[in-house]
Amino acid sequence: DRDVTGVQTCALPILIASPSIWYDSTVLFKYCREYTQTHQDLKANIYLSAGSREETEAGFTRMEANVKKLAELLDSRHYPNLRIRTQVLEGETHFSVFPAALNSGLRYLFSGGR
Repeated sequence: DRDVTGVQTCALPILIASPSIWYDSTVLFKYCREYTQTHQDLKANIYLSAGSREETEAGFTRMEANVKKLAELLDSRHYPNLRIRTQVLEGETHFSVFPAALNSGLRYLFSGGR
């Protein structure tokens, strides 16, 4: 990127809070696997979270487990420019997790991914 434009491309900051990975029979995992087959890197700084009480809420299927599985899938590729923090927010439900995730996620993403 820098060689072509003279500007270094920054990693894209992505905040993912309580994602419905279960949607459409977890099609997101299929998309991730397809991406990994054709790409050697993913330039992103990702904060990925779920609430600890989402697993037991009616209608919210495997939220915590799927978040952990997505993080493992991305980590397993060892992308050189991927930084990912996964957090299970204790005591949070699907309906309460967003404010806590937003707070933690923005702090992580805009502190240089530390």
